[in-house]
Amino acid sequence: MRPLSDYDFVNRVLSHVKFKYDHAEIAKELNEHIEDMADELMKSGIDESKAKEMAEGFMGDPDEIGEELNREHSAVLGWVWRISRIIVIALFIMLMPTFLNTGLLAANTALNVFEGYGENEAESVVKTDINGKIDDVYIFVDEVRLYDNGNIDVCYRTLHNPFGKSQIWSFSLNGCFKDELGNKYYGGGSSSAGFVSYNISRLENFSPEAKELIIDYDYNGRKLYGKILLRGDEAK
Repeated sequence: MRPLSDYDFVNRVLSHVKFKYDHAEIAKELNEHIEDMADELMKSGIDESKAKEMAEGFMGDPDEIGEELNREHSAVLGWVWRISRIIVIALFIMLMPTFLNTGLLAANTALNVFEGYGENEAESVVKTDINGKIDDVYIFVDEVRLYDNGNIDVCYRTLHNPFGKSQIWSFSLNGCFKDELGNKYYGGGSSSAGFVSYNISRLENFSPEAKELIIDYDYNGRKLYGKILLRGDEAK
């Protein structure tokens, strides 16, 4: 049987999922995420082969994601889950069409009191109010941490719709950073798993002449844009 994907990452993920009926949908979503990121990398001059390799690397640990997907797509509970999901979605649509969005925003407010990014050893921190929504994922860029070695950390949260297609994907801003001088930064870092995810993108060797960090996410018309003043008299 022909593999559902040309990417080793996707096939490794699928090898963990025992509920075969969901393989096509999972492969489609993962393929699209990799292709979107690879297309953006190629725009910066990276060749196609290298761009796809980098995009696969940005997706995370395929074994960890595959195990999580296997738990979510249990062979025993697969059909029960599908039917239950349809029923629950129908009830929300009929009875409380705005409940989910309201709940997500309320959850974000409550989570503001918690520290989700770990210890802070930065030389300075710039708070931001940049936020947006990509498909059914809410993104909140909370702060940027500046270090004396020239690196910076971009700290952002993602809130996933529990009934949407993105419920278990790790949304990433890696590859979407630049400064006002035209330099691009691809980032790497860490993220926590779950419905609410705390993410840190580490940008190494950020230009000391640059005063602004620009977030420019634009994949297939799905956009998130914001400028963060890091240096200068107006920076906080």
